[in-house]
Amino acid sequence: LRDLKVCLEHTNFTSTFIEKFSAQLRKRLLHLGAATPVIVTQYISSIKALNILDPSGILTEIICPLVKNYIKKRKDTTRCIVNMVVYDENLLSLKEENEEESFYSGEGQEEDLDDIDVVLKEMKWNPVPIQA
Repeated sequence: LRDLKVCLEHTNFTSTFIEKFSAQLRKRLLHLGAATPVIVTQYISSIKALNILDPSGILTEIICPLVKNYIKKRKDTTRCIVNMVVYDENLLSLKEENEEESFYSGEGQEEDLDDIDVVLKEMKWNPVPIQA
């Protein structure tokens, strides 16, 4: 995923990636033969992967409504998600373990938050790409 992230940052293939990834989701996942728990699990995994590829969330906002709209139409979605929440607490965690550990340990936090440059560096703010 890291290599793909670098590739997407340095090339103009983001729109191609979106088209191909969406087509593969439709073909392999969004059909009646796929079990709802599998779809939900892959949906969560896709969100995690897309957030690694694009921390700004633009890829997630473009690609994930495809799965979201499909899964809303399935009759057993609610039951499936409730079972997942009750029996597998780690599955719905969208944070990576490393991110949670650094957050709770206070690593990387600056003492002087009054300086706006320090705050902006911590946030790693980037403008929204033109493609959005």
